[in-house]
Amino acid sequence: MHVRRAMEEMWGVLVHEVATVQAISTAAVEARSDESRVALLKLLEAETAEVVALVEEVGREFPMPASEAS
Repeated sequence: MHVRRAMEEMWGVLVHEVATVQAISTAAVEARSDESRVALLKLLEAETAEVVALVEEVGREFPMPASEAS
């Protein structure tokens, strides 16, 4: 049961990060100045890196069996 709880927590964090990326993306599109847009795009890059790191962590923590990998 501990594994299931850990997986649910990781997915919860991942969903939150994806929602953050979506919100920043929307804000960047709607930005009124280039300065704001650039700042938001830099933030978006950092948040995207966090999502990638979380996905990689999920893969390490909960590897897919070889039979399901292909």
